[in-house]
Amino acid sequence: MESEVYEALRGIPEVKEQMLLFGEYDLYAKIVCEDFGLLGSVVINSIRAIEGVDSTKTLTAAPLL
Repeated sequence: MESEVYEALRGIPEVKEQMLLFGEYDLYAKIVCEDFGLLGSVVINSIRAIEGVDSTKTLTAAPLL
């Protein structure tokens, strides 16, 4: 199932990187968006809509100033 989700993530333009993981989580996806509204839309409407995605965890990053 992870490989199908991995392939589906490749079709989302905002997903810039993804990889399979071992341990607590199955997949990692780096999403790059211009604002939090788009980020929410990508996670809710695109990623959570993929068959096989049971849950997501979103972490945001910012540059150190």
